[in-house]
Amino acid sequence: MDLFEIKLNNETRLDVYRSVYTPVNSNMFIIIRGEEALIIDPNINEEVIDLLHKHNVNEVYILLSHEHYDHTSGVLWLQSLFDTKLICNRICAEIVAQQKYNNPMLVALVLADKDKQDGGNRYAEFKKSFKPYTLKADKIYDTPCVFQLMGMTFKGSQTPGHSPGSWCLVVDDAFVITGDTLIKDTPVVIRFIESREQDYRNIAIPYLKSLNPELMVLPGHFDPFILKDNNILHTYNV
Repeated sequence: MDLFEIKLNNETRLDVYRSVYTPVNSNMFIIIRGEEALIIDPNINEEVIDLLHKHNVNEVYILLSHEHYDHTSGVLWLQSLFDTKLICNRICAEIVAQQKYNNPMLVALVLADKDKQDGGNRYAEFKKSFKPYTLKADKIYDTPCVFQLMGMTFKGSQTPGHSPGSWCLVVDDAFVITGDTLIKDTPVVIRFIESREQDYRNIAIPYLKSLNPELMVLPGHFDPFILKDNNILHTYNV
């Protein structure tokens, strides 16, 4: 598990832990303040349980950046262990509430490809262990929105393109949660059936370009970075 440090505008130091879901390198971020924890895009990792217990966490907020399996796969697991509240935007909430959309197709394809390369058995093991599921959000936001959580101010905006339920959230004007809407020097994936390149260009990109370039970005995959250091945004002339 990795540890990153973010300075909020009042100079408070915020520790952000990260766990990586290795099949597709997707990030789960954990922020702990007092006896509360915010977990962004959960996957299953027993180290997280140890971390929460170490800090005597008794209430967990789960925030989804969007509805894809590699960003939601740990929700039910956490709900079985802690008092939780699941937070997402309305579009995401409507999608994850339907079993047919909680589809691990991307993970399955990645595992199958790795098996072809080295003769492994990852795909068969994953298929055997996967159980279809639905999720019910406890707090649903219509965007744009502003809300308070754990002493921090969240400003959420819908940023479709990668998926209909994608949104970005600026937190205390210090960092932004982007999910798969923005990843360091990596073009957004818009090849899924539900993806819309036009929405990404016309809605997501203008939004991202409007943000403070000094914001720390917590992306859905790979390392956090400073917004101005991402070269991908410069390739879009919008």
